[in-house]
Amino acid sequence: MYKRFTFSLSCILLFFASSCWGNANPRLDKPPKLVLQLVLGAMGSEVVDMHWEALSAGGLARIYSRGVVCQDAHYNHLLGNVSNGLATLATGADANQHGVIDASWFSHVTNTKERFVEDDFTHIIGSNQATGTGASPRKLLVSSLSDSWRQSYPTSRLYTVAYDANDAVLLGGRSADAALWFEPKSGNWVTSSYYSDALPLWVQSFNNKKLASTYSQTPWIVAPMSPRATSEALALQRRKDEKADTALRSEVNIPGLGYSRLAYTPSGNSMLRDLIMAAVEQDALGRGREPDLLSVYFTPFARIAELYGAESAQFRDALLRFDKELASLLEYLDLTVGKKEYLVVLTSAYASAPSPWLLSQWQIPAGYFSPDKAVYILGSYLDALYGVKNAVIGYSAQSIYLNERVLEKSHLPLLQVEQTAAKFLEDMSGVAAVYPMHVIQWGGAGNKRIERALGGFHPKRSGHLLIDLMPGWVVQSSLSTKARNSNYTYEDRVPLVFYGWKLQPRKVATPVYVRDVAATLSRILFLREPNASIGNPVSGVGDWDNVR
Repeated sequence: MYKRFTFSLSCILLFFASSCWGNANPRLDKPPKLVLQLVLGAMGSEVVDMHWEALSAGGLARIYSRGVVCQDAHYNHLLGNVSNGLATLATGADANQHGVIDASWFSHVTNTKERFVEDDFTHIIGSNQATGTGASPRKLLVSSLSDSWRQSYPTSRLYTVAYDANDAVLLGGRSADAALWFEPKSGNWVTSSYYSDALPLWVQSFNNKKLASTYSQTPWIVAPMSPRATSEALALQRRKDEKADTALRSEVNIPGLGYSRLAYTPSGNSMLRDLIMAAVEQDALGRGREPDLLSVYFTPFARIAELYGAESAQFRDALLRFDKELASLLEYLDLTVGKKEYLVVLTSAYASAPSPWLLSQWQIPAGYFSPDKAVYILGSYLDALYGVKNAVIGYSAQSIYLNERVLEKSHLPLLQVEQTAAKFLEDMSGVAAVYPMHVIQWGGAGNKRIERALGGFHPKRSGHLLIDLMPGWVVQSSLSTKARNSNYTYEDRVPLVFYGWKLQPRKVATPVYVRDVAATLSRILFLREPNASIGNPVSGVGDWDNVR
């Protein structure tokens, strides 16, 4: 009897011991099961406050009321655009480290334009059209959050989504399961052979539904704004021009292949919302053993802001529609993933500047700067002055590139030509200052503009002359002759909110940077930070003393 009792007791002890060993050292402070990064385009930090009274209770107001709101979030570079903003968010580093100054730049070696995303050694996956050049993140000079995530959680699902391949790949980095972008001709979501030999099954299923056809045919009727709605409405009220009001609420026709209209209307945001829900439903994001990451760039906001202005009726309408869809998305995540099991990061790739059209209505000096005109005139000037043709290669990221080979053959010191060209360009309308490459590299003591320019400067990819425009002036858009704004901006303040999981409502008044997001998520998920990350965990999110 005693032996039988001893044997039974031993079995019980072994069972409990094996159970403990099988789950050795379980974490009490478990990370969220799903991190959802919602990255908007052209959204300044003040936009939500401007439209607060019109927001629904369950969308943006829910996130801002119950989340950790960073009231003074910045980018550290002088010139903001989609590419360097997304790269900074993904890597936790500035452009002088990750090397993405824009979607393209000119090589100082070959004098040819290089595009970040293009990769001849890859091809498109999921297209039913003739496949062309693929895309990859190989030109990203540092690691990103996805790389750190994959090292710690090998079986996690990591996806990024955007309408452009450049934006999706930038967010995805090297270790994503798929960086997904939209193919306007077919209406399919596609990826690159760099990531996989086939589209994920849930994406194939989504494509088979042909939702692009439905959304692209949805008419966009922009609601009129009340006099208090925006500064544009006030400007129109002063003019008392009803015809202008109606015209300004009409949709600009964008020519292109197939379903390209989606990226310029709120319907494009609706499709992205549906894609997020499809990933959660069909790929079970947030319900696996390891935490998952889904990062989505809402391209239509940037396109709408560029076409109509961030203060326009169209932008406001797109924001309010997104707000309602965000409310339905959060409710869906509550039911599927669980209220305290997911974390939402809401921010923007850059902040849109006030459009010159609007400023002119208020008699404020403003205008459009033409890069093509500046390149042509500068090239002609240097030819007349030095007798050197083709001294100017081109323009990118508000920088002009000089032809070092031609100048060297002509025995012209690069430093001298930079200084001469800078003085010439400063006489152009709308130009406040021009910073030669050597001035940015060596730094301008006490000059805050040059210090910020250094944050976005990379010696192998940036141009020789950075053009700093006067307040109210923007780069002329290449999108449409009717476009009122640009996707290049000096505005550096953007929204940044962390919502969900076990976070308590809090407002962070101290300055933070968008590069802090990677450091914050690394702290929450017990990851090693990306190798060039210089961010700091945001107080109240990345420090456990303030998390419950």
